[in-house]
Amino acid sequence: MEEKKFFFDKNNCPRAEYQPPNEILGWYLEQDVQSSPATCDEMLSVCSDVLSGQKESWEGVGNAHSIVINREAVVIENEFDESSGPCEVSIEELQTALKLWKELITST
Repeated sequence: MEEKKFFFDKNNCPRAEYQPPNEILGWYLEQDVQSSPATCDEMLSVCSDVLSGQKESWEGVGNAHSIVINREAVVIENEFDESSGPCEVSIEELQTALKLWKELITST
């Protein structure tokens, strides 16, 4: 099972920590989804559309990361740090991360 940790830091900022090689998933949540339940819902909807076949794939660029979602995988890349390679997870893993993130950011 993937090790992850969702919490508020000492400055009350939401944090998502994932073990390598998936730390970029946590950074994506923190820097691109941020504290927006609406963005969580939008991304969950995109995942559902891709899984159901309503969309072949989806691509987007946020504040710091680009993301490509298709049925085979989700690929997240940091647009500013070329030393970190892309993170590849399943759509189900992204959905779980978004749900946990939404729970965290709406718990205050």
